[in-house]
Amino acid sequence: MKKDTLNKKRIWDYPWQFAESFIILSTAVIIAFFFDFITESSNSLTLSYPTNIITLLTFISSIFICYFVFKNTEIIKWLRSGQLAIATIIWLLILVILMGIVGQDTKETNLIINKLQLNNIVFSKAFYIVQFFMLTNLLMLTIYRFNSFTVRNTFFIINHIGIFILIVSLSFGAGDIQKYTVKIDTDNYVWDVTNSTQHTQLPFALILKEFDIKMFPAKIGIIENKTDEIIKGNNKILSSNKDSVIYFMDYKISLKKYLSNAINFNGKYHFVNDQGSAPAANILIEKNEKIRDAWISCGSFMYPSTFFEIDSNYTLVMLEPEPKLFKSDIKIIHKNSKTESFVLEVNQPVNIMGWDIYQTDYNKEMGKWSDYSVIEMVKDPWLNFVYLGIFMMMFGAFSLIFLGVKK
Repeated sequence: MKKDTLNKKRIWDYPWQFAESFIILSTAVIIAFFFDFITESSNSLTLSYPTNIITLLTFISSIFICYFVFKNTEIIKWLRSGQLAIATIIWLLILVILMGIVGQDTKETNLIINKLQLNNIVFSKAFYIVQFFMLTNLLMLTIYRFNSFTVRNTFFIINHIGIFILIVSLSFGAGDIQKYTVKIDTDNYVWDVTNSTQHTQLPFALILKEFDIKMFPAKIGIIENKTDEIIKGNNKILSSNKDSVIYFMDYKISLKKYLSNAINFNGKYHFVNDQGSAPAANILIEKNEKIRDAWISCGSFMYPSTFFEIDSNYTLVMLEPEPKLFKSDIKIIHKNSKTESFVLEVNQPVNIMGWDIYQTDYNKEMGKWSDYSVIEMVKDPWLNFVYLGIFMMMFGAFSLIFLGVKK
């Protein structure tokens, strides 16, 4: 028993295991949170070209130098150890969970959350600390594995280099991402784009040829006059794409006619397809065998809405129709005068010369008669490295699994 006690490893005795790794990393993360709390934190730690490239090359060179100069020391053995890798993964998961709990990129009313950067974790010092240890561990372990060129080791190296490239691309490349919200219309070519921090001239110009939107049929709802709130519940809403009936209190409310585009003439709505025309519906309200006929409309930017007061407590209204699909027919002209066109739809981005272009919005005030389209333009020069990292990581992992199963 005495001999076992003497041989038992005490904490902080080399080689360091998981306990020491987790304590060291946790202490570093807590200190990082403390510095965020006492300082005015900002996104200034985000690096962009060429600073990010210089910093990355300096980091990689330092790791190589430290490894080959001190590779036989206990510290280097710990930095490339699996125990440190597990500790960094645990802390990364903790930070990711916090990102899910606390809304990101928002200004929280809780001062402590703001000071600790919990609402902006990817820009917190704690996140950078975890990334630093993870990248150091990955790189040192990969260098160490180069000592033995077996098939399994080769796939292990490919997997870990892929993880390293993925993390580096996401962290060091964040500052090089350009993102702009652009409003285009049928009158002017857009060459320059600007946001709160950046300005750039595009290698091409955009102009809107035509904007098209398809709407769901407008719904008809009942409003309580005292609160001006719509009475909720599927049985209290008429969908005006087909004949429908709802029963509300002692009333039977049915749809007689629905017009997707209409204008009011002498108290009645008639179908027209002119700019500004709005959905309208002819409604029958029945109570105690007494039938009333009414027209209601949600109106538009040109014409007022029309509603019908059922009684002193409730009013029948038409809600604004919701968009089903909207798209933009866009023409671009390159600097060499070459032109091309494409149709941009929601969730179907188009890539032009490294720019991903997304359909995001339109003039909601004018609705289906919108006179402009809002698009988002994103350029991420590191995106191909992200894909490369993912491919190498998955290729290495599946190859290791295949070798293990085959064996």
